[in-house]
Amino acid sequence: EGCAYTFEIPEYFSIVSKDSFCNKKDINMTRFNATMYLTYIPVDTNLSALIERSRQFAYEHSQFADAIEETAMIDPLRKAYGLRYNIVGNAASPYQFYLTDSVNHFLRGSFSFNVAPNYDSIKPALDYIVEDLDRMIETVIWRSDSLK
Repeated sequence: EGCAYTFEIPEYFSIVSKDSFCNKKDINMTRFNATMYLTYIPVDTNLSALIERSRQFAYEHSQFADAIEETAMIDPLRKAYGLRYNIVGNAASPYQFYLTDSVNHFLRGSFSFNVAPNYDSIKPALDYIVEDLDRMIETVIWRSDSLK
């Protein structure tokens, strides 16, 4: 409540607020020993810098990745635009994204298992979780009343 965004999550996701302003949240997936780290930043004149920093965060894993697949997310009805990074290989964070309305809101997420990365071992669980993470992103709605 009171955050600048909402989204749908499955029952096995557990949200933990890291501050009282909704800027940092962790989504714990206890049964998979995994966490999605969310950061919300209001957009001022910093959108280009936020996008570039998100790209840098994703590509920091390139030395451990076999590939980094980028998927554009464009939904004019929800005013939600961004990129999803699927990092294939033994990267610590195999799934990252950013989403923005290009004017007021910027949301970044970085997913990781709380174990040493071994892509072959985590891939079945990752494939399962990614479906739910994609759904979460597809249902993000910006709350305009949070800007007042």
